[in-house]
Amino acid sequence: DCIIAVLLPIVTFTLYLKLGTPDIVVDSNRGPPPADPAIGSRSAESLLLEVKARLAQNPKDSRGWSILAHAMMSLGNYPEAVTAYEKLYELTGEKPDVMARYADALAMAAGGDFSGRPAELIQKALELDPDQPQGLWLAGMVAEARGEIGLALHHWYRLEPLLRNEPE
Repeated sequence: DCIIAVLLPIVTFTLYLKLGTPDIVVDSNRGPPPADPAIGSRSAESLLLEVKARLAQNPKDSRGWSILAHAMMSLGNYPEAVTAYEKLYELTGEKPDVMARYADALAMAAGGDFSGRPAELIQKALELDPDQPQGLWLAGMVAEARGEIGLALHHWYRLEPLLRNEPE
């Protein structure tokens, strides 16, 4: 599991940098782009810096903000994840999956406290999509933190059938 957690952001960054940019199109005046170094020789830090540089050039790239936010969450850098999710939320509007992930980042940055803005985002996400899996999971956590065990179980029981065919 630990290996996957480390490799997933690296592979995601690499694919984004290779496939997710307009640089794939070759300008006839410039010739082909220089060859990328081998994937194995690139560190996660250098890939993160490259994604951040691309976002500085194109701050409306919602896919890039999503990748950065996921990576920051995976690395446990919750303040940077919050910043990336804020930007993603601004760009995408009220998408339930983005709202749930943003709420998770806010809570993690606050030491696991889901009160306030995280709870509001989770509630709104579930109003928009009552079957949003991460929203249901987090709503259960919010209810449990409030001592509302019955409500927590209600959310988690609603989540179970949605995940039945996805054991991971």
